[in-house]
Amino acid sequence: MKKNIIFLLMLVSLLNIYCEDETPPDSNIPVEKEDLILNDLSLTGDVVVARGSEIFLEVNISTDVKKIKWTCDGGFFVKGIDTTRIVAWKAPVVDFDTLFVIEVIVYDSFDNFDRAVAGITVLANSFPSIDIILEKKVAYPSDTVNFEIRYFDDSSNPEITILSTGGSIVYERKEKNILGYWIAPDIQGEYMIETKISDGVFEAKDTAIIAVATNNPPIITIVSPEEGDSFSITRPVNFVARASDIEDGNLIGVSIVWISEEGTPFGIGESFSYSFESSGWKKVFAYAYDRNNAFSLDSTQFFVYSNRSPIVKIKSPVKNSSFLEGTSINLQGDADDPEDGQLNNYSILWYSSLDGFIGTGKLVTGVVLSIGNHILKLIGIDRFGAIGADSININIKFNNPPQVTILSPPQGTQVIEGDLLNFIGKATDNEDGVLPDVNLEWNSSLDGAIGKGDSISVKLSGGRHQITLKAKDSKGKEGSDDVLVAVVDVRRVPEEYYSINQAIQSSDLGDIIVVSPGIYEENITIDKDITLRGANPLSTIIKGKGSQKVIRVLSSCTIERFKIMSYNFNESAIYVESGDAEIRHNIITANLTGIYIYGNSNALIKNNIIWDNNDIGIRVAGTSNVKIINNTIHKNKHGGIYVNPPAVAFILNNIISFNGVNINDFGGIKSLVKSTYIDYNNWYKNEPQDKEGGTIGQGNIGYDPKFVDPDNGDFHLTKFSKAINRGDPSEIYNDVDGTRNDMGCYGGPSPFPY
Repeated sequence: MKKNIIFLLMLVSLLNIYCEDETPPDSNIPVEKEDLILNDLSLTGDVVVARGSEIFLEVNISTDVKKIKWTCDGGFFVKGIDTTRIVAWKAPVVDFDTLFVIEVIVYDSFDNFDRAVAGITVLANSFPSIDIILEKKVAYPSDTVNFEIRYFDDSSNPEITILSTGGSIVYERKEKNILGYWIAPDIQGEYMIETKISDGVFEAKDTAIIAVATNNPPIITIVSPEEGDSFSITRPVNFVARASDIEDGNLIGVSIVWISEEGTPFGIGESFSYSFESSGWKKVFAYAYDRNNAFSLDSTQFFVYSNRSPIVKIKSPVKNSSFLEGTSINLQGDADDPEDGQLNNYSILWYSSLDGFIGTGKLVTGVVLSIGNHILKLIGIDRFGAIGADSININIKFNNPPQVTILSPPQGTQVIEGDLLNFIGKATDNEDGVLPDVNLEWNSSLDGAIGKGDSISVKLSGGRHQITLKAKDSKGKEGSDDVLVAVVDVRRVPEEYYSINQAIQSSDLGDIIVVSPGIYEENITIDKDITLRGANPLSTIIKGKGSQKVIRVLSSCTIERFKIMSYNFNESAIYVESGDAEIRHNIITANLTGIYIYGNSNALIKNNIIWDNNDIGIRVAGTSNVKIINNTIHKNKHGGIYVNPPAVAFILNNIISFNGVNINDFGGIKSLVKSTYIDYNNWYKNEPQDKEGGTIGQGNIGYDPKFVDPDNGDFHLTKFSKAINRGDPSEIYNDVDGTRNDMGCYGGPSPFPY
């Protein structure tokens, strides 16, 4: 809103100036006081204002003041307080023109006061407003520039004018805006468009500046054909030009027009081909036009001569032939030219629609083509560039690689160093049938070549071996299969070592430590890639001592077939700080937390019974990526599974029941991250909820799992359980009998074994 700064002399002069004597407290001496002089009351703005507008009021005085008090009989003060010399007054919204009185009273330190008033008329209409919006601010001669004018006024039909310092304006007025365009003049310079609105009392205006620039002609260059080129009349001539404009950039399409020497247009655009019907010298012109019709041209001259094409014939292979992938093919053909006779080998070219250029000459041997339907083309080119061609279709069929399968040993087999290991495999081929033994070769990643044939027996060196069986068919196509085999030492507790920790300290990478039945009261640290295997989770018990983790994991390892308990329910059974641990076939009970994955670990927790722990069954934290599959997680005091950020967890095929006891517990599953993926689980009667957070997927159910005797640790499912055949239907999770996965620890391809 436009505000003019006008200082008005008081409309109503000082109405009342007087002084009162006052004797300071506790003093009989009169105090001589000066009169308070109020020089002026002025306002910044119009004495007549629009409704809702804002003006500033200022009082000018000649002495110090104690207090200034402002009052008004309408509107309200929006800036300043009672003691300020300058305040802002907001005019009220009125339905008819109204006079309002502003009063100011000024007090000095002796409470002498003076007052002044001012009158302001508030009109019943508001200030109009108007804005002009241009499509662009730079134009060229004869350009059109679109614009929109937006305006506002209380009156129904305010007066609006639009003027420009040059060019011409066309517009259409609508209810709240005006749409139009400005036509640029031919003279370069800056031009102003001014628009103004008036309601008879107030007015507003807006201006916009447009610069008119000089329009430079484009530049065009003919790239092809070049001056003096020659072409056979039997083939089209390729025309290429490049054109650009300082104002418009690169010119393409209809901006480029090709015209013959006779003045006939014969092409449009930056590139195209054209066949001439007559021979001789040809001169052509290429014109480039910018959007303001400024143009330039380029020309070229070339020769078109008469010439008959060679006669070309493919002799071999015959059309529609089929070959197996990898087959060597001989190509043979002829090319005879009416003018030149037999063409030389360098003028005879072979091409495939799939593989491109193949070779030159009448005979090309040993060609191996890619799989698919090929259009085989033979091209002959004479000395004037006339082309003759012949083509046929041939098919190269896919040569399926041999199907190779290692039947024995199974994936992940572990054997004791020095034992003889039998390998059995087979290899068949769609084209060759059963491959002979000489085509089958066994290799170890550690020991190299270990034999040939469909069965061998070897002793492998210690370590982890990737065993590969490779087979080749008659065309040299290979197929293969792999298994991982570990050749390890077995260390036995207590037969060879008095404690589990001693066995671990003596072990090497990949060793198996077998622990016989018994109770082992110790706190274990695993810092090597080993397998720690109990004889039976019902009878092989690790019981922690004191307030320490029972098993602390610092490396990749496997922990299986134990019952793991902490001392007096006060610590974690398995605490994984690092390493990709696999924890399976264990009973984890009577601990604070059953399994705590903390740090960076790609842990796999599967087919365990995790029950009756004093806090949480499984807790996942840190940057871990954990798979929790086919576990039974039951009756843990404060929750079943708890996932902290930024960990990632996959929770699949588990039974999670009766975890948590009150509203502050974690319930069945609680995740603080979306990256917890929860599918095909059965949760039942967890407190305060079965699940919270994470990403709930498909296949989850909420039924009583119908355990045989959970209070005594028997978590087999009765035949009435709805968790039977309700796990992930993918074949890799099928039970050992081939049926669909049963949820809980007894489901899947590797069920809890006892």
